[in-house]
Amino acid sequence: MQYERKLGQWYAGALAGFRPDIADYGFDSRRLQFGAYAGHQSKGNKWNAQTTIGYVEQRLDGATDRRYAAVQHSTSINKLNLIASSELELYNPSTGTVRFSSLYASASLS
Repeated sequence: MQYERKLGQWYAGALAGFRPDIADYGFDSRRLQFGAYAGHQSKGNKWNAQTTIGYVEQRLDGATDRRYAAVQHSTSINKLNLIASSELELYNPSTGTVRFSSLYASASLS
């Protein structure tokens, strides 16, 4: 489930549900996940931009399995589309460290 509320150019939301079984993508009630996010969207004459930050916790059999923060930004200027996304792992029980787990950037013309 997901709920989102928009307040002008700002928005915020929450999500909760279950991740699918990793073997057959079927329903798996042992894989609970929940989180929250917030963002900003702005538009100009020939451009628009959107930035979202979020937090997600994933559990397996009630114990924390993964906890991460994500940032995503997209900008469109005329026909140029720019996208960047990154995730920061917040849960590592063996070392207690925080680390970047992904970084993605893309530019395209439409």
